[in-house]
Amino acid sequence: KADENSVLVNKIHALRDKTDNYSFNVTELKIEAFSASDISHIIKSRISADDETSIEGLATLCEKRTMGNPHFVLEFLKMLKNEGLLVYDSDSEKWIWDLSQIEEMTMSTANVVVLLQSKIQKMPKQVQRLLQYAACIGSSFSYQTLQLIWKKSNII
Repeated sequence: KADENSVLVNKIHALRDKTDNYSFNVTELKIEAFSASDISHIIKSRISADDETSIEGLATLCEKRTMGNPHFVLEFLKMLKNEGLLVYDSDSEKWIWDLSQIEEMTMSTANVVVLLQSKIQKMPKQVQRLLQYAACIGSSFSYQTLQLIWKKSNII
């Protein structure tokens, strides 16, 4: 959910103000946080597993770690796959995971911000530096501005 004072929300309000003058509509889609049941349906639609209880356990943990945020649910599942915690077994043609291992290994992702920090920390150092510069500029900037700052830093 976006903060009422965020740049995104302010831009949406500015667009709404211009709809009459420029003959276009703004359609707002509100996506509520996913419940464990919603996440379970998503997992079941994407992966095959023998044990429905196991899927429900994974869904519950996923909801707990992401607070049901739809974007972060998908990112969390991708992270599990990338970290080797959610693995496709080609012999059985099933996805396998150890819920207790996932729970232990993802303790630090109890907060979505920590999940993103973890992803950023795995990026190459130059990419991390570029993200730092981008963050200093603000939430909105041109590619040319970032390129100028990047060149001035003598990193490239």
